[in-house]
Amino acid sequence: RSLRVQKRRKRLIDSPPRERYLSHEEEALVLGEARARYDRWIARDNPLRAHTSMMQLAAVALAIDTGLRDEELLRLDLVHVDLDRNQVTVTADRAKNRRQRIVPLLPRAQKILSGLPRHADRGGVIWHRDGAGFSELNHFLQRIGRKVGVTGIRWHDLRRTCGCRLLQDHKMPIEQVSQWLGHASVT
Repeated sequence: RSLRVQKRRKRLIDSPPRERYLSHEEEALVLGEARARYDRWIARDNPLRAHTSMMQLAAVALAIDTGLRDEELLRLDLVHVDLDRNQVTVTADRAKNRRQRIVPLLPRAQKILSGLPRHADRGGVIWHRDGAGFSELNHFLQRIGRKVGVTGIRWHDLRRTCGCRLLQDHKMPIEQVSQWLGHASVT
């Protein structure tokens, strides 16, 4: 039977919502390890692996600063990045709720996006050495998290981290954060 039918018949129980987000210290550890991986590949004179590590590092930082969902970030095209207006457009066909939204760029995100290399033939922001996009980065995040003692993290926790930072550090109203993250409602 379908999950929807089983849920309607009260045979499925929702798990409690995750509330995990990275503290500033955990963020520094995760980004530090991702940066160290990049530096190790540079020191070993392996530009292909260095490129992958650079893109992984950029993706983690961008996820924290923009709050984009993994698919939104990994499928983001350069044509939707407007550094002059300091914003990213998430198009309706890439948004979970099928509504286009504008995501402002924090200073670190703008710096990362302006410094990333561009592929000669493809327009993706985050890309493998052959130009293809990444399919997922959750395993990478978990691996570097474990290495530095930041356990139990998932890619979606970076999105939650963004929301918490916007509320706590930038003192944004909940309605504005909800809009930024593309939530259907404030709840």
